[in-house]
Amino acid sequence: MIEWTSILIAVIGSVGINEIISLFTVKEQKKSMKIDNEQKEDSRWERLADQLQDQIEKQQNQIEALNVRLENKDARIIELEDRSTMLQEKLDSARTQCSIATMLRCNKISCESRVPPISEAFTGDVSKQLTEYIEKM
Repeated sequence: MIEWTSILIAVIGSVGINEIISLFTVKEQKKSMKIDNEQKEDSRWERLADQLQDQIEKQQNQIEALNVRLENKDARIIELEDRSTMLQEKLDSARTQCSIATMLRCNKISCESRVPPISEAFTGDVSKQLTEYIEKM
């Protein structure tokens, strides 16, 4: 028995008390390092989440700006379509008036009595009657 105790004392003396205590605290050190690693990983994920949230906000702002531009362009298109319709109506009216003037033009050059190239059925306000006649066609 003395041999074992002397061996044990020799081992403790050569290894040192700190190493023996560290054998018992290894589990605590592993837990501490694991917690530190988890905290570092959590902070990395939080930074990534913050970056992604910033990107999402930027993209939403860009979408809102593009929607405003699209609404402005839609309003401009509607305005131009209305203007085009109005101009088309004016052009149609001008063409009708031109056709009426062509039909009422006198056949004789520098004549005293007017002889238009249309039938005798039109009397009075010939322009109005011709417009109605053309619209019926």
